[in-house]
Amino acid sequence: MIYGDGEQRRDFTYVGGVVQANLRAAEANGVAGESFNIASGTSRSVNELARLVAQTLDREIEPVHVDPRPGEIRDSAADIGKPARLLGYTPEAGFEDALRSTAEFFQAFVRAS
Repeated sequence: MIYGDGEQRRDFTYVGGVVQANLRAAEANGVAGESFNIASGTSRSVNELARLVAQTLDREIEPVHVDPRPGEIRDSAADIGKPARLLGYTPEAGFEDALRSTAEFFQAFVRAS
């Protein structure tokens, strides 16, 4: 299900980037007590994500649109300047590569179950 028209934009973040940032923060000097936005720094629409998931899985997926959620923010993208500056953080995986890696993980998990 996609809430609303699907054109709302989000900064989807790969878990590997979060791990990378945490490791960098653990080793960095002078950042104790700091908070960081760990993200990709770009946004994509939910519709685009749905299309790419279908493409990655090589499946036909017809999204079902339902009423938007009340109070949902239309567009969001994180500013990753602070972690870039203080941790040397930049997302290592591109969006499509991260999505492919995530899909492979879940497919392997399902096969093993």
